[in-house]
Amino acid sequence: LNGGVFDLRGYRYNSGLSVSETPISEYQYAHFVEANPYWSKGNLEKIVADGMADENYLKGVYPTTTLISNRPIRNISWYAAQAFSQWLSKESGKEVTLPTEEEWMGVAASVEGATYVKSLTQFNPQNRPFALLGGHWEFTSSIWEPLANIINYKEAWKTEANDYVIKGGSLIDNAATITLESAGVVSPLLCSDYLSFRVVWSN
Repeated sequence: LNGGVFDLRGYRYNSGLSVSETPISEYQYAHFVEANPYWSKGNLEKIVADGMADENYLKGVYPTTTLISNRPIRNISWYAAQAFSQWLSKESGKEVTLPTEEEWMGVAASVEGATYVKSLTQFNPQNRPFALLGGHWEFTSSIWEPLANIINYKEAWKTEANDYVIKGGSLIDNAATITLESAGVVSPLLCSDYLSFRVVWSN
């Protein structure tokens, strides 16, 4: 995916869906911040006051376009990940979004023999999605729907209080207990060292 100032390696499926091979990196996020100063660390007080993130936004993370870092961006909120996706849509001319829970699971299920990642390194020697299990929990665009798996309803009642589904586990979780079906639920304001995101788009 040509994002204007960087290319995002993706993996394309026969359905036309493409997914970034790795979570969005510090370097890629730095370009977003450079183009959107609202999301800079220097604007933390305003971001928190606007209800766009908590006080841990970019804590301990220093995104820069000067040095290329392939470490996953972290300590960003769901709102920040959503804003990045919207910005990348404009830059690339394609509709870029966070994956739904179903899309994320479909991608993860297609990667046979994937190892559980226990580091921040995103070296991906193979042409396929990487670090879907371990590394960082990943945001999805799916609203948490209580009992959704039982009553099978698709339309969630969206409010400012909605929480969102995260997938994949992190480097501090027990690899023996995290599966493709494992899911967490977080506030869209939450910023964590163990939360990141990847994006999807259609060709």
